[in-house]
Amino acid sequence: MHSRSDLVIQVGSAGWTANGHSVYFDISEAEQSEHRLATQNWALYAYAGAALALGQADSYESLLTGICEAITRESVYLLAWVGFAEDGPGKPVRIVAEAGSATGYLEGLQVSWSEEQPEGRGPTGICIRTCQNYLVEDTEESAAFVPWRKRAAAFGMRSSLAIPFVVNGGRAGALMVYAAHPKAFEPVAIDVFQHLGEEIGHGLHAIEQQRLLSAERKRRAKIESQLTDALSAMVAPIVLAMEMRDPYTTGHQSRVAAIAYAIAKEMGWPEERLQGLRVAALVHDIGKISIPAEVLTKPTRLSHGNGRSFTAS
Repeated sequence: MHSRSDLVIQVGSAGWTANGHSVYFDISEAEQSEHRLATQNWALYAYAGAALALGQADSYESLLTGICEAITRESVYLLAWVGFAEDGPGKPVRIVAEAGSATGYLEGLQVSWSEEQPEGRGPTGICIRTCQNYLVEDTEESAAFVPWRKRAAAFGMRSSLAIPFVVNGGRAGALMVYAAHPKAFEPVAIDVFQHLGEEIGHGLHAIEQQRLLSAERKRRAKIESQLTDALSAMVAPIVLAMEMRDPYTTGHQSRVAAIAYAIAKEMGWPEERLQGLRVAALVHDIGKISIPAEVLTKPTRLSHGNGRSFTAS
């Protein structure tokens, strides 16, 4: 047996020595492996939440806000925001969605994608101009991050990743993600976020197509309504003429139209077919216009004439 004094321990990543026998192990490598696994899990969790937002969103705002919330929910990512690249003086980047515990970082933040502007020579501007990912492994060391270094430090952010997204092949904007630790974005996590950027582009395109489709449907519905109104306006004088020729049946056409419409609606007819039925019902007695008034209004039985028509004699 060995006494306590015989045991020598070397503290550090090299390992320890006991009774002349050394055992070496690398704590830092184990920690790095654990960190890589954690960042992958964070990224995949964020992607899963973002995919859910992509499936449920019906507007730009709900889509992008849902994605930012998914990224920053229960993870190391302190802030996520989405900016659209706008043309015009200074080529500003308009922030359209944000989420996370460090959203205060964005208050008063000026970002551009113009290389001629100081605010455009940072990660966001470079990302949008080049349509390439831009990784800042440590905000305390990155030259591109100097203008925002103090601001980021105040909110505990030490690394960032900028992911571009495009819509219909044209420049659109960037997804910005910030983490609390330096080198928080492992290659697998970057790949996940890059796929997410592509999905953002597809999602925005789908929402735009849906918006255009909805607008086209509304336009067609408006035209159909106008046509129906025009047809009703054209039919109204005919109905009035029939009622003037036969006052006894005044209101008959309107009642028949209302009853026919109600029955067909109960049967599940589409609206355009219902409107056609209503108009047809209004003029179902249009043949009365060609019948002499003395025949229409004769109070007694009609007598036979030449075998082809009735007379009022």
